[in-house]
Amino acid sequence: MCMVILMPCTQKFARSTFTNNIGAPGRYLGFSNNFDLLFRTNALNRMKLNRNVTYAIAGFSQPRNGYLLLGNDAPLFTGGPNELYSNLGAFSLLHLNGNDGAFAQQFVHRSGMKTGVSLTENKDFTCFGLRPVGKPVGRNLVTNRIESVICLER
Repeated sequence: MCMVILMPCTQKFARSTFTNNIGAPGRYLGFSNNFDLLFRTNALNRMKLNRNVTYAIAGFSQPRNGYLLLGNDAPLFTGGPNELYSNLGAFSLLHLNGNDGAFAQQFVHRSGMKTGVSLTENKDFTCFGLRPVGKPVGRNLVTNRIESVICLER
């Protein structure tokens, strides 16, 4: 006599459904409507690609469409809840947020810090990028939380 026990499987996998994992024109990862693309591991936010959205960082409200936030979630003020992913998102085109510290520093951010890389961790903020000073001229920008700015001619 043989007994078979069937149990439901709750494990899920994401994979290509094409033979040999070869895609086709028009296929993509994401949404056809205006939603953020959010990646999580172990139920924790790890990466967020912005939808078409406008929000304020340090009082500067501007479009932040397609900005990418990579790293851990963090409070926006000391003792606050983790809300970097839920209430805001990336400070510049690429924002890397570290694992240590009390909050993600945003108070040094300026409106010209759009095209660049923001780094936040342990109440520190650094941005490397381009600062528009007029068309077609731009300047390279390096700043940190104490608002020292270095402009390099290009």
